[in-house]
Amino acid sequence: MATRVLTPVVEAIGEEKALLGESVFYDPAMDRLYWVDIPGMALLSTDAATGKTDRISFPQQAGFVQPCEDGSLLVGQADSILHFDPRKGTARTFMAIEPDDPSTRTNDAVCDPRGRLIVGTMRPAPQGTVPDPIGNLYRINGEGTTARLLTDLSIPNGLAFSPGGRMLYLADTPCRTVWKATYDPETGRLGERCVFAELSDTQGRPDGAAVDVEGCYWVAAIWGWQLLRYTPRGELDLVVRLPVERPTKLAFGGPDCRTIYVASASIQLTDPESQPLAGRLIALDVNIAGLPASPFHVDDRGDHGMRGS
Repeated sequence: MATRVLTPVVEAIGEEKALLGESVFYDPAMDRLYWVDIPGMALLSTDAATGKTDRISFPQQAGFVQPCEDGSLLVGQADSILHFDPRKGTARTFMAIEPDDPSTRTNDAVCDPRGRLIVGTMRPAPQGTVPDPIGNLYRINGEGTTARLLTDLSIPNGLAFSPGGRMLYLADTPCRTVWKATYDPETGRLGERCVFAELSDTQGRPDGAAVDVEGCYWVAAIWGWQLLRYTPRGELDLVVRLPVERPTKLAFGGPDCRTIYVASASIQLTDPESQPLAGRLIALDVNIAGLPASPFHVDDRGDHGMRGS
């Protein structure tokens, strides 16, 4: 099939510039965008209409942010997951994560249709080197019960569910590979994974992802200056050129879910002067609606340690 290439008009949302922006999602109830600055150790809350952004600092690197059913948030830290209430500005530890290995941190995350969290961990590596493949992928329910789904990952990314939640997509960024695996929304059981897409050296590397209502998989190609859209059969359908070299995560939002918001990095760029929008949140309109973020179902009975199912 022929691959379409678009170079859309993009709009900067606000003035906030992240070092490594990630994990953006749109909250329709508040018309807000939540995202994190990983090395900046901050949660960012942006008014989608005005661009005004609040920066909430945390004691550790913030790997991800995910919505909860009650309007609160889950924020991934290096050794724990926090339950944060943006209305009160209060946070508590929801659960520890890999407490026996202080060298790892949380990375990408997504919630399944039943409100369980799927989250990856990784061991950061010095600039220019590939992290050791010691990362894991976990499924966590509202009581903090944890099941390890996959092991031996370097940088788990690209997490997204198909419409209906019966297929989970997962990327390992240094491998330039996206996998898919069957998923049972009722039990949370993950099937065998198989290769869904492989990116070439010139396309970039797969980072954060989202899925649209047609079941197509969109992935931010970090180092590639673009978003890539794949059909459910793994065929590259659309390339969206961007004015930033290191896009990291996209999310659908807006009143009709037809606006794509993109987070990116402003560090480790080959030519920073040519990328004034790097690190800022940008928006572009597309003529296909995306799936909204599924919220986490949190149990309010107290803090949880990491325990198996």
